[in-house]
Amino acid sequence: MVAAGLPADADPTMPGPTAPDLRIDGRPATGGWLFHRGNTADGGVRFTWIGRTGEAGRRAVGLAVGTDKGARDPLPAAPAGLLSITDYLSGYAAIGDRIGLVRQLVESAPSVLHVKGHEAFEALRIEALRTILAEATQQSPATLFTLPGNMKLALIGEPSEPVEAVAVLDAGRVTRSPFRPVGFTVNGRRQTALLVPAGGRAVAALLGRHSIVSVRLGRAVSRQGPGDLSALLRGQPGWGADLIRYLLTVLAPYASGQPEIAGLLDELAALMPPTPVPAPVADGAPAVSLSTAFAAPGGSLVVTGTLHDPDGLIARLEWTAGGAMTVAIDRAALLCTPSPGPASGHRLGFVATAAVPSAAQRFRQHRFDVVLRSGARVETVAPPVPSGSAAARDVLLRFLHEHPADDRLFARLQPLVAELHAAHLARPRIAEDLAVGELPPDPPVTVVIPLYRTLTFLRHQAIAFALDPAMREAEVILVLDSPEQRDELLAILDGLGATYGFSARVLVHSANLGYAPAVNTGAAAARAPKLVRMNSDVVPADDRWLPALLRRFRRSRRVGAAGPKLLYGDDSLQHAGLTFARDREGRYYNTHFYKGYPRNYPEARRARAVPALTGACLMLDTAVYRSLGGMCEDYVVGDFEDSDLSLRLAAEGLRLWYEPAAELYHYERESIVRNASYTDTAACRYNQYIHTTRWKSQLQRVINLNLRLSSSVAMGRG
Repeated sequence: MVAAGLPADADPTMPGPTAPDLRIDGRPATGGWLFHRGNTADGGVRFTWIGRTGEAGRRAVGLAVGTDKGARDPLPAAPAGLLSITDYLSGYAAIGDRIGLVRQLVESAPSVLHVKGHEAFEALRIEALRTILAEATQQSPATLFTLPGNMKLALIGEPSEPVEAVAVLDAGRVTRSPFRPVGFTVNGRRQTALLVPAGGRAVAALLGRHSIVSVRLGRAVSRQGPGDLSALLRGQPGWGADLIRYLLTVLAPYASGQPEIAGLLDELAALMPPTPVPAPVADGAPAVSLSTAFAAPGGSLVVTGTLHDPDGLIARLEWTAGGAMTVAIDRAALLCTPSPGPASGHRLGFVATAAVPSAAQRFRQHRFDVVLRSGARVETVAPPVPSGSAAARDVLLRFLHEHPADDRLFARLQPLVAELHAAHLARPRIAEDLAVGELPPDPPVTVVIPLYRTLTFLRHQAIAFALDPAMREAEVILVLDSPEQRDELLAILDGLGATYGFSARVLVHSANLGYAPAVNTGAAAARAPKLVRMNSDVVPADDRWLPALLRRFRRSRRVGAAGPKLLYGDDSLQHAGLTFARDREGRYYNTHFYKGYPRNYPEARRARAVPALTGACLMLDTAVYRSLGGMCEDYVVGDFEDSDLSLRLAAEGLRLWYEPAAELYHYERESIVRNASYTDTAACRYNQYIHTTRWKSQLQRVINLNLRLSSSVAMGRG
């Protein structure tokens, strides 16, 4: 391997060296080489080559000094064990050049030349670091905080320039600190924070371009623990936030399997003070206004906002993490859409994603630099991170609701929304399992009713069940998806039980999880062979509905599900089977046969197989329902999961039957309109996108069949 490179402080206009013929004890340095270039006191150029021989078991490391002219001739290099590094360092006039050579020895050479653990070379590195420490331009005391994981945080006072590298000399060995230091200002004074290994009498060399700060970590001004650090950071909105971001970033990789570090990180995140969000700038200036920024569970940073850049002056956004890391998001990576409203002008809504370290999961607020093509920077900050996965999911759905959203935006955001939605559902679901009244011992039918916010129709529903002979042996399971209503629900049920003898099993969810999870919770607890899914705003018209649905399973073959006739309060038809259609933008949606027609419209009085059935009231075999995995929980809040289930049943070769002899009233969408996750977001459009993407070919086949049937009827062939 041949390796060569310029040090960070090298002048790119100076001529580079040609490949040298390095000889160490007469043997060629075929194992690789690198070099350092600098100026001598008389204005000349000096190169120091570091090379290694390639023989296994006889590897040697050597240094040689020369000029570019002499590089083509054989160049003898002194072996590491026989040279004095002082002679090589003293040949450079400027301290910055001497620092550069030490950085090559300490940082680059061990990995480039594969000489970690080489005894003579390690001795050379120790000598080099001790020599450069003798030239330290500053001796700085440190305040040390002992942290979990055998680490310490050193706060070091006022370095003269930014620190670019840190080398630690401890117990006779040199290590390059894996932690990047961060600088910040406290009361007008510059400070540097650095994580260092705990223990020992180590000396840290903080290397800048032209200066060295020597820090004797064994001689700290004070030694304190994690609690003292928390007390120090509490209430420090400026530098405290910078230091917290630094610690979150550098400690996060060590949190896995170390609960003390994880606990410290959670405590630090809680101490992060909020930063005011900047006001929008005046029209004309390039600007980015952030709506949200948060780290999704899978590790992606998600950013949304508005962009005003009619002249293309913005080059990129840079996410910053307390000086410990930056992540660039190029202007071209922003997926833009026009902002709504007549005053939007040249403003564009945008969404962007970028991979960030795991530490970003704990940030309560994210900072960015807006970098212009000129190199100028403007700092901006996003609002505080949404609290919880559901809130983050809704922020993205709200963005889709507020901006013209095409399939590009849905395709970009769908995996993120799905990830956040799944994270919200990944929790213990049942907070309480209660029995109200005496439950039937061996029920033939289980009726599962999800409840969310609206309990208005529960009394009518329960009274109808209590007076229905066919329901006396049925099991009723109520799944409360708004757990804050637990006491209100139990009070209603106690009254219904005392007055009408109504009994039910009540499963209280731990949080609002949505319609499909609520139905699946109830179905998992069902004890009967037949399962009825019923909305809380559905009330039987008479006591014939349940026997009629059961008869349909006995009369027809391969019945996957049976659905009743559903009526509005004015006796017009709400549901006589589902089918599908396309809007002008090519999106597929569910539609009801004969919706709004009279109750006794002839076609709605005929039992028949249909493409799909509404989930408002639906009977299935419990075993079939469970074998399909229940209702698909990918849909947010509610919508399209009923037609998704219908299409999955049809894909299994099962038929979906509309049964008009079963009649119930449906006071449609009384619960879903109370859910802000649905009404204030694009949840319906998002669900439609999933449904269309998943079932497009099947939906189109149904539409084509409907068109053929309509044409046949129009021509008298129906």
